[in-house]
Amino acid sequence: MSGKAGPSEGASLDGDRAAHGNGIAEGIGTAISWLTIVPMRGAKVFDRITGRRALTAAPVAGLVPGLAAVIVAVIVAGGAHLLSDGRGPTTSAATAISTAADAGVSPATAPLLAALIGVLIVCASELATRAMHIDGLADVADALGSYRDPAGAREVLRSPDVGPMGSAAVTLALVGQAAAMAVLAHGFTTTLFPTEAAAPSEGGTPGIVTAALALALPFVIARAAATTACHRSFPPMSPTGFGGLVGATQPSWAVVAWWLPLTVAAWFLAGAAGILACLAVVLFTVLFARKLVTRLGGINGDGLGAIVQLSTLISAVFLALG
Repeated sequence: MSGKAGPSEGASLDGDRAAHGNGIAEGIGTAISWLTIVPMRGAKVFDRITGRRALTAAPVAGLVPGLAAVIVAVIVAGGAHLLSDGRGPTTSAATAISTAADAGVSPATAPLLAALIGVLIVCASELATRAMHIDGLADVADALGSYRDPAGAREVLRSPDVGPMGSAAVTLALVGQAAAMAVLAHGFTTTLFPTEAAAPSEGGTPGIVTAALALALPFVIARAAATTACHRSFPPMSPTGFGGLVGATQPSWAVVAWWLPLTVAAWFLAGAAGILACLAVVLFTVLFARKLVTRLGGINGDGLGAIVQLSTLISAVFLALG
């Protein structure tokens, strides 16, 4: 969502349905190929039909960084568990969690190891998405922080340089995500490798699946936020570029069709904290999208990238607090 993508050369912006294939397959394939590193066959023509279908399916693309998060947690916690034989670190590489080990805590649940997993989860999720949303957050932070009029703010947005506001926004967002993911990873690895003190009901396949889904949930919620920001009430900043393809393409039913099941799933996975996470992200997205419209003139790829990054942070924090 860098804002550099745009309509196919010579193609009508509104699009021709005859040039498109099955809507569901095309939407999912395009969303995953646009928003992740996974190579999938998507649309062959890029117009607002493509943009509408891809952004409707955007939450599906959140499963890719979500899966990366789960894989990282399993590999790191599993490796530490094997090296310690479930009793505590036995190698110098694990000295950072020796205090927890001396207390009889499994390395899978040691706080510093959970923090490491949280950082690696953020790294893996950025690799899985080409770190494209970081660029958007930095650009939007600089533009909004400039306090210039809409025309001047758009000039800052287009600048290739990153200013102090952008650097600070990216740093704080990623640090916050890593901390929240560490808490979620702690819950997942505790379920995956329970200690002797853990209750039997806390483990098992159902518990592991639930904890894994909770770890992946923020990434899906964040892409649902991008879908929401492309509601028809939020116009694109420009008829060209990525915003021209996706801005104001989503009908209300598409937004509701995602948030209802996501809220139910969040409630099942995290209780009241899950519901609050969804409500907080919806509220943030609506307010932030309105801010982008008033200050920058509309929605574009950078704005959507900022929304994805900040929504990941917000949802992960609420889920971690639960």
